[in-house]
Amino acid sequence: VNDIDADYDYRYTENGGPYGERVLELKLKQSTQITIYKYDAKTNAPLSGAEFAVYNGGNEYMLAGNPIKGTTDANGNLTLAVREGTFTLKETKAPEGYAGLANDISFKVTTSGETLTVTSDSEYFKDSTFKVPNTPKTAEVKFLKTDGSSAPLAGAAFELYDVDPRLSENANTTPIFTKDSAETTGLIWEGTLQLGKPYYLKETSAPEGYMPMAEVITLRMVEGANGEVTVSADPQTDIVSWALKDSVY
Repeated sequence: VNDIDADYDYRYTENGGPYGERVLELKLKQSTQITIYKYDAKTNAPLSGAEFAVYNGGNEYMLAGNPIKGTTDANGNLTLAVREGTFTLKETKAPEGYAGLANDISFKVTTSGETLTVTSDSEYFKDSTFKVPNTPKTAEVKFLKTDGSSAPLAGAAFELYDVDPRLSENANTTPIFTKDSAETTGLIWEGTLQLGKPYYLKETSAPEGYMPMAEVITLRMVEGANGEVTVSADPQTDIVSWALKDSVY
Protein backbone atom coordinates (compact mmCIF):
# COMPACT_ATOMS: atom_id res chain seq x y z
CA VAL A 1 0.00 0.00 0.00
CA ASN A 2 2.83 2.41 0.76
CA ASP A 3 4.31 1.89 -2.72
CA ILE A 4 0.88 2.46 -4.24
CA ASP A 5 0.44 5.64 -2.21
CA ALA A 6 3.81 6.94 -3.37
CA ASP A 7 3.60 6.19 -7.08
CA TYR A 8 -0.06 5.72 -7.98
CA ASP A 9 -3.46 7.33 -7.66
CA TYR A 10 -6.00 4.58 -7.00
CA ARG A 11 -9.66 3.98 -6.40
CA TYR A 12 -11.94 1.01 -5.72
CA THR A 13 -15.00 0.42 -7.86
CA GLU A 14 -17.72 -1.74 -6.33
CA ASN A 15 -19.09 -4.37 -8.69
CA GLY A 16 -16.68 -3.17 -11.38
CA GLY A 17 -15.50 -6.57 -12.55
CA PRO A 18 -17.18 -8.88 -15.05
CA TYR A 19 -18.57 -10.97 -12.19
CA GLY A 20 -19.55 -8.04 -10.01
CA GLU A 21 -16.36 -8.14 -7.98
CA ARG A 22 -14.67 -5.12 -6.46
CA VAL A 23 -11.95 -3.63 -8.76
CA LEU A 24 -8.87 -1.62 -7.84
CA GLU A 25 -7.96 0.94 -10.54
CA LEU A 26 -4.41 2.28 -10.56
CA LYS A 27 -3.10 5.33 -12.40
CA LEU A 28 0.57 6.27 -12.30
CA LYS A 29 0.98 9.69 -10.74
CA GLN A 30 2.12 12.44 -13.06
CA SER A 31 5.67 13.68 -12.89
CA THR A 32 7.50 16.63 -14.36
CA GLN A 33 11.12 17.71 -14.55
CA ILE A 34 13.00 20.53 -12.92
CA THR A 35 15.97 21.95 -14.80
CA ILE A 36 19.14 23.16 -13.09
CA TYR A 37 21.84 25.23 -14.78
CA LYS A 38 25.14 25.65 -12.92
CA TYR A 39 27.60 28.37 -13.90
CA ASP A 40 30.68 30.31 -12.77
CA ALA A 41 29.60 33.49 -10.96
CA LYS A 42 32.52 35.47 -12.42
CA THR A 43 32.85 34.22 -15.99
CA ASN A 44 29.30 32.85 -16.55
CA ALA A 45 30.89 29.69 -17.96
CA PRO A 46 28.89 26.46 -17.39
CA LEU A 47 30.12 24.20 -14.59
CA SER A 48 30.11 20.43 -14.54
CA GLY A 49 30.45 18.29 -11.43
CA ALA A 50 27.97 20.06 -9.14
CA GLU A 51 25.85 17.52 -7.25
CA PHE A 52 22.21 18.20 -6.32
CA ALA A 53 19.54 16.27 -4.45
CA VAL A 54 15.84 16.87 -3.86
CA TYR A 55 14.41 16.62 -0.34
CA ASN A 56 10.83 16.38 0.86
CA GLY A 57 9.88 16.88 4.52
CA GLY A 58 13.54 16.81 5.51
CA ASN A 59 14.15 13.43 3.90
CA GLU A 60 15.76 12.53 0.61
CA TYR A 61 12.98 12.49 -1.98
CA MET A 62 12.32 9.10 -3.58
CA LEU A 63 10.58 8.43 -6.86
CA ALA A 64 9.79 4.84 -7.89
CA GLY A 65 12.13 3.74 -5.11
CA ASN A 66 15.09 5.84 -6.27
CA PRO A 67 16.55 9.00 -4.68
CA ILE A 68 16.22 12.03 -6.91
CA LYS A 69 19.72 13.40 -7.31
CA GLY A 70 22.31 13.97 -10.00
CA THR A 71 25.37 15.82 -11.27
CA THR A 72 25.59 18.68 -13.75
CA ASP A 73 27.03 17.74 -17.14
CA ALA A 74 29.69 19.47 -19.27
CA ASN A 75 27.12 22.11 -20.26
CA GLY A 76 26.20 22.82 -16.63
CA ASN A 77 22.78 21.17 -17.00
CA LEU A 78 20.87 18.69 -14.86
CA THR A 79 17.23 17.58 -14.99
CA LEU A 80 15.46 15.81 -12.12
CA ALA A 81 12.00 14.24 -12.02
CA VAL A 82 9.47 15.27 -9.36
CA ARG A 83 5.77 14.92 -8.66
CA GLU A 84 3.28 17.16 -6.89
CA GLY A 85 4.52 18.42 -3.53
CA THR A 86 6.73 20.84 -1.61
CA PHE A 87 10.47 20.30 -1.96
CA THR A 88 13.95 21.51 -1.12
CA LEU A 89 16.78 21.49 -3.62
CA LYS A 90 20.21 21.07 -2.03
CA GLU A 91 23.62 21.40 -3.60
CA THR A 92 25.34 18.49 -1.92
CA LYS A 93 28.74 19.00 -3.55
CA ALA A 94 30.20 22.00 -5.36
CA PRO A 95 32.63 21.64 -8.28
CA GLU A 96 36.29 21.52 -7.26
CA GLY A 97 37.64 25.00 -6.56
CA TYR A 98 34.23 26.56 -5.91
CA ALA A 99 32.28 27.56 -2.83
CA GLY A 100 29.05 25.64 -2.36
CA LEU A 101 25.58 27.20 -2.40
CA ALA A 102 25.02 28.85 0.99
CA ASN A 103 21.24 28.31 1.17
CA ASP A 104 18.90 25.57 0.02
CA ILE A 105 16.24 26.31 -2.60
CA SER A 106 12.55 25.73 -1.84
CA PHE A 107 10.05 25.00 -4.60
CA LYS A 108 6.56 23.59 -5.14
CA VAL A 109 4.95 21.44 -7.78
CA THR A 110 1.20 21.92 -8.15
CA THR A 111 -1.40 20.19 -10.32
CA SER A 112 -4.10 21.81 -12.38
CA GLY A 113 -6.00 19.21 -14.35
CA GLU A 114 -3.36 17.29 -16.26
CA THR A 115 -0.72 20.03 -15.93
CA LEU A 116 2.07 20.13 -13.36
CA THR A 117 3.59 23.54 -12.60
CA VAL A 118 6.87 24.29 -10.80
CA THR A 119 7.05 27.52 -8.78
CA SER A 120 9.67 29.00 -6.48
CA ASP A 121 10.34 32.31 -4.73
CA SER A 122 14.09 31.74 -5.05
CA GLU A 123 16.18 34.38 -6.81
CA TYR A 124 17.75 31.53 -8.76
CA PHE A 125 14.48 30.44 -10.38
CA LYS A 126 14.37 32.21 -13.74
CA ASP A 127 12.60 31.25 -16.96
CA SER A 128 11.46 27.96 -15.40
CA THR A 129 15.08 27.00 -14.66
CA PHE A 130 17.10 27.01 -11.44
CA LYS A 131 20.11 29.06 -12.58
CA VAL A 132 22.60 28.58 -9.76
CA PRO A 133 26.03 30.28 -9.67
CA ASN A 134 29.13 29.12 -7.85
CA THR A 135 31.82 31.56 -6.72
CA PRO A 136 35.40 30.44 -7.33
CA LYS A 137 37.59 29.94 -4.27
CA THR A 138 40.89 31.80 -4.53
CA ALA A 139 44.07 32.24 -2.54
CA GLU A 140 46.95 34.69 -2.74
CA VAL A 141 50.29 33.26 -3.80
CA LYS A 142 53.88 34.48 -4.34
CA PHE A 143 56.28 32.94 -6.85
CA LEU A 144 59.98 33.13 -6.01
CA LYS A 145 63.05 32.17 -8.06
CA THR A 146 65.83 30.35 -6.20
CA ASP A 147 69.12 28.75 -7.13
CA GLY A 148 68.28 25.26 -5.94
CA SER A 149 69.52 25.88 -2.40
CA SER A 150 66.67 28.25 -1.47
CA ALA A 151 68.78 31.39 -2.12
CA PRO A 152 66.90 34.09 -4.10
CA LEU A 153 68.00 34.43 -7.72
CA ALA A 154 67.38 37.51 -9.88
CA GLY A 155 67.26 37.86 -13.64
CA ALA A 156 65.06 34.92 -14.65
CA ALA A 157 62.05 35.57 -16.88
CA PHE A 158 58.77 33.69 -16.40
CA GLU A 159 55.29 33.47 -17.87
CA LEU A 160 52.20 32.03 -16.18
CA TYR A 161 49.23 30.74 -18.20
CA ASP A 162 45.76 29.46 -17.33
CA VAL A 163 45.81 27.16 -20.40
CA ASP A 164 48.59 24.85 -21.51
CA PRO A 165 50.91 26.89 -23.78
CA ARG A 166 52.38 23.67 -25.23
CA LEU A 167 49.14 22.96 -27.11
CA SER A 168 48.94 24.39 -30.63
CA GLU A 169 45.48 25.86 -30.08
CA ASN A 170 46.86 27.94 -27.20
CA ALA A 171 49.88 29.26 -29.08
CA ASN A 172 48.58 32.84 -29.14
CA THR A 173 47.24 32.93 -25.58
CA THR A 174 48.21 35.95 -23.48
CA PRO A 175 49.91 34.93 -20.23
CA ILE A 176 48.58 35.99 -16.84
CA PHE A 177 51.95 37.58 -16.25
CA THR A 178 55.37 37.99 -17.85
CA LYS A 179 57.88 38.87 -15.15
CA ASP A 180 61.57 38.84 -14.31
CA SER A 181 62.65 37.67 -10.88
CA ALA A 182 63.54 40.63 -8.67
CA GLU A 183 66.90 41.60 -7.25
CA THR A 184 67.52 40.53 -3.63
CA THR A 185 64.18 38.73 -3.10
CA GLY A 186 63.90 36.67 -6.28
CA LEU A 187 60.19 37.57 -6.36
CA ILE A 188 58.61 36.75 -9.70
CA TRP A 189 54.97 37.65 -9.09
CA GLU A 190 52.31 37.75 -6.40
CA GLY A 191 48.59 37.69 -6.95
CA THR A 192 45.34 35.73 -6.63
CA LEU A 193 44.73 32.37 -8.29
CA GLN A 194 41.78 30.00 -8.24
CA LEU A 195 41.82 26.80 -6.22
CA GLY A 196 41.60 23.53 -8.12
CA LYS A 197 42.43 25.10 -11.48
CA PRO A 198 45.62 24.12 -13.33
CA TYR A 199 48.15 26.84 -14.16
CA TYR A 200 51.26 26.57 -16.29
CA LEU A 201 54.57 28.21 -15.35
CA LYS A 202 57.20 28.61 -18.06
CA GLU A 203 60.73 29.97 -17.66
CA THR A 204 61.53 31.87 -20.87
CA SER A 205 65.11 32.85 -19.96
CA ALA A 206 67.51 32.04 -17.14
CA PRO A 207 70.05 34.26 -15.34
CA GLU A 208 73.52 34.29 -16.79
CA GLY A 209 75.35 31.09 -15.91
CA TYR A 210 72.15 29.08 -15.33
CA MET A 211 70.09 26.77 -17.49
CA PRO A 212 66.36 27.53 -17.81
CA MET A 213 63.78 24.98 -16.69
CA ALA A 214 63.45 22.40 -19.43
CA GLU A 215 59.75 21.75 -18.81
CA VAL A 216 56.60 23.75 -18.24
CA ILE A 217 55.44 23.23 -14.66
CA THR A 218 51.77 22.48 -14.06
CA LEU A 219 50.66 24.06 -10.79
CA ARG A 220 47.46 23.56 -8.87
CA MET A 221 46.36 24.98 -5.53
CA VAL A 222 44.56 22.27 -3.59
CA GLU A 223 42.30 22.72 -0.58
CA GLY A 224 42.50 19.92 1.97
CA ALA A 225 39.71 18.58 4.16
CA ASN A 226 40.72 20.96 6.94
CA GLY A 227 40.69 23.99 4.61
CA GLU A 228 44.48 24.18 4.38
CA VAL A 229 45.74 25.10 0.91
CA THR A 230 48.83 23.53 -0.61
CA VAL A 231 50.44 23.84 -4.05
CA SER A 232 51.11 20.76 -6.15
CA ALA A 233 53.66 20.91 -8.98
CA ASP A 234 54.25 18.54 -11.88
CA PRO A 235 57.11 18.04 -12.39
CA GLN A 236 58.50 18.89 -8.96
CA THR A 237 61.14 21.62 -8.89
CA ASP A 238 63.51 23.15 -6.36
CA ILE A 239 64.36 26.27 -8.39
CA VAL A 240 60.96 27.92 -8.05
CA SER A 241 59.09 28.19 -4.76
CA TRP A 242 55.79 29.67 -3.69
CA ALA A 243 54.34 31.13 -0.55
CA LEU A 244 50.62 31.13 0.25
CA LYS A 245 48.84 33.61 2.46
CA ASP A 246 46.43 32.18 5.02
CA SER A 247 43.24 33.63 3.59
CA VAL A 248 41.08 31.70 1.16
CA TYR A 249 38.16 33.49 -0.48
